[in-house]
Amino acid sequence: MKCLYFSIIFLLLVNVLNAECINSKDECINTADKNLWAQNLTGIDLYRDNFKDHHKIKIGVWDLPTSIEKVKGIGPDLRKKLNQGNLNWEKAKKPDAPEELEHAYLVSNLIAGVPSISTGKSGVITNIGVIENDGGGYKAILEDLKKYPELVPDLVNISHDNKPYDFDPAAKELKTYLKDTIFICSSGNYYPSKADSEGDSPCIFVGSIADDGRVSEFSAEGRSVNILAPADISIMSFDGKEPSKFGGTSAASPYVAGVVSDFLSEIYPLKIDRKKLVEILDKTSLKNQQNLKSSFSNAGIINSFKLHEVALRLKSNPELINSDSLFDFSKELNKDLMSAAVSLVQMDCVKRKEAIKFLRKVFFLSAQNSIEQKDAAKALLAFDDNLVANKSFYESFIEKNKLDLGELYKSDESTHSRIVRSLFDLFPSEDVIKGLESDLNKLSGSASVALMKELAKRNIRKDLIEKIMKDSPAKMDSGMSLKEWGDYLIERFMNVENI
Repeated sequence: MKCLYFSIIFLLLVNVLNAECINSKDECINTADKNLWAQNLTGIDLYRDNFKDHHKIKIGVWDLPTSIEKVKGIGPDLRKKLNQGNLNWEKAKKPDAPEELEHAYLVSNLIAGVPSISTGKSGVITNIGVIENDGGGYKAILEDLKKYPELVPDLVNISHDNKPYDFDPAAKELKTYLKDTIFICSSGNYYPSKADSEGDSPCIFVGSIADDGRVSEFSAEGRSVNILAPADISIMSFDGKEPSKFGGTSAASPYVAGVVSDFLSEIYPLKIDRKKLVEILDKTSLKNQQNLKSSFSNAGIINSFKLHEVALRLKSNPELINSDSLFDFSKELNKDLMSAAVSLVQMDCVKRKEAIKFLRKVFFLSAQNSIEQKDAAKALLAFDDNLVANKSFYESFIEKNKLDLGELYKSDESTHSRIVRSLFDLFPSEDVIKGLESDLNKLSGSASVALMKELAKRNIRKDLIEKIMKDSPAKMDSGMSLKEWGDYLIERFMNVENI
């Protein structure tokens, strides 16, 4: 009955949208900041203005040395210790850190401290640890936190070194000392290698997606990846003076850390451990067609809006923590659908934008109900292009029944790998191979490499890799030839145990 009711309202919405006056070209356009596409992709904009800062969450950022003055979310306790010079990690205080060491302050500012950009509003940074490339630094962090327990973080982000506990005794002791702390870590930018982690890692591992909903071409996958976030190439952080581009899984991790810090703030004083948080992230996550069909990882995309709504429920009724009813928003879906229908019938620009907002709420709240979410995505796609941002993202939730290789042949270099990756997730491998095999001459150098990489990763058709190496006329823009790439991939991935 619920699905029937939903379908009736959905048909009403589509009929209204198809009306000539709705599709007419007018001055009604989407005014959202395109630079903040990633922040808006998961619904942060739908609740940010009404977010109530219930409780300050202490944040730790363990990263490379940086310019401490460019970190905007530093709390008063940490600021006092910095001014007194009482902390071990002096490198973190460099006022003139070279440009290549901007990583840590971009990570920090994406988590907290910059209201228009940070994905969280309730975090305050109480601990900045310097992790060198050799894995050092944990001893200094441990000594500082033992000396000043008021700086002990509730949540730590690690975007630089995501496997710290297999070689450093101080790191292992630090993990024990911070047994109640949540760790958010990047999965790494080295696909097609898998995101490795030893069995006792405390991390919640985060991979990256692009604005079209596909997993980023660089983002490592594997069973250890728990959640994905939009962080492909050019999302916005803050360099201390102005917005600055940032990307990679190094950005995906703080994206999630900011959202999770707000979730922890909203449910306070209720506390949850890593296992429960991973469960909640998964049950609220957005799973598009590639997520649902991937053979490597079924991690979903963080659903910031639904996570916020779940937090509000837990705040009012903590006993729901172990109930599946925590994630059922049927009443809210019907209410938002009716509101969207009423707004659309009125047809003016303001009301149409309100309708989009209600439909986006339906889309996020109906996560993992494929029928309702697909219908909400279709309704959003029916709007004029000027009104709905990130349309390609909503398209990724509508099942594709026909293999279409045209996008791969025509797309730019930055999208080749993720298109190939999604093709093999969405369609049987033999169908993809059959479609591509007769048209290898259409592939550019980067598309050829993407195809070889995916074949090797999935341990499919060594002979086809060799054929691409031999027959593809494409020239490589990088220093490696196609043959060198093929030889490397065959040696690295073929006939080895995969994920």
